Amino acid sequence: LEFKIEKTKNNIPTIGSFGFYFKNKGFENLIYSVKSEFKKAKIRLHITKAHFSGSITNNDISEFILSCYNILKDSGIELEISTNFMSDENMIKWLSKNDLNALFYESNMDRGISSAVDYCVSSETPLITTESGQFRHILNEIPIYPNILLKEAIELGNQAILDLKNNWSNTKFINQYEKIIGNILNDI
Repeated sequence: LEFKIEKTKNNIPTIGSFGFYFKNKGFENLIYSVKSEFKKAKIRLHITKAHFSGSITNNDISEFILSCYNILKDSGIELEISTNFMSDENMIKWLSKNDLNALFYESNMDRGISSAVDYCVSSETPLITTESGQFRHILNEIPIYPNILLKEAIELGNQAILDLKNNWSNTKFINQYEKIIGNILNDI
């Protein structure tokens, strides 16, 4: 998707995360991490129910949301949670309104690459992840929590994400594809 990202400056540090609701996504760990690092901040979560996850997940999401508010009770941390599906464009725009996007998945070494990274890269917003196997394709490119704290990741800015966006551009893909085809044709 190609459209203009409009960046705005938030009044308080705003950390976002998103995805289908599964316990191994680390949403609760993110809440505890924000609470431990900041006196005032905002956490934005966009969590949807996977249609393939069964009916029990609806109850789990409700319990999770209540748990989140209880964790942050009497703290200076604001919490915003949305649960309705968004178009790709709206998801990227939503992510772009954060100062930092955070994906705190558990190790998940037996899982495939996470597509959540594509949305985060498209948003041009700084990203921090855990050392999950689902991020093995970018672990050398972006900050890894807890090696780098959330505050530090915000201060680093978005250059790592802009570099990834440039390296993953349509033009780069086409050039690499044409090079591969050229090499094949030269070997015939």
